[in-house]
Amino acid sequence: MVGLLAATLLMAASAPQLLAVLRGDGHGVSLFSWILFLTSGTVWLVFGIQLDSLALILGNVAGVLAYMLLVGAIIWKRRRRVWLSALVVPAVVAVAAVAYVAPAELVGWVGVVIGVVLAVPQLVSSIHNWRHREPSDVSLWTWGMVLVGQALWLSYGVMLGEPTVIVVNVLSASAGVGVVVFEIRNRHSLAVTPRTAAPELLIGGS
Repeated sequence: MVGLLAATLLMAASAPQLLAVLRGDGHGVSLFSWILFLTSGTVWLVFGIQLDSLALILGNVAGVLAYMLLVGAIIWKRRRRVWLSALVVPAVVAVAAVAYVAPAELVGWVGVVIGVVLAVPQLVSSIHNWRHREPSDVSLWTWGMVLVGQALWLSYGVMLGEPTVIVVNVLSASAGVGVVVFEIRNRHSLAVTPRTAAPELLIGGS
């Protein structure tokens, strides 16, 4: 139940980010991170099919659809090319086909490796946004939900005594915390900058 809840929460986490991208232009949002989310969901879905695990299948099939929409939306906003967004579907099918014919153990380990680095590209982008004080469409709601989902997976790993699940989610959550911290700092910098600049403008104009 905890695992299914965690997977459902991670799937739902893409919704606020999708809305933010559609309202803006997706600036500051790492396309690579969400491609990794999509790849991870696809790999774990296939792994669930191989193991005949209903929890893994249900927890990831909706996630794959949600991540596909988000990746397609980011590509559309940046490139304005329908055909590029449409390529997401055959790409997912290709990944699923390769994963399906691979040994289940290998598929599981690939899912683990991807899970560790999911948030790293977004962390790099968020640090860049903060350093250069660039506006960002990264959704804090999304990354807050991702962190809660990873905390649930972590508790699931602790309950099962699975060190792999524990290590993966500790590392991944650490990068996720970094994303939230730098996005908050960036928003604070953007909010403060005009106020600190105002007196200088007044002095210069006197």
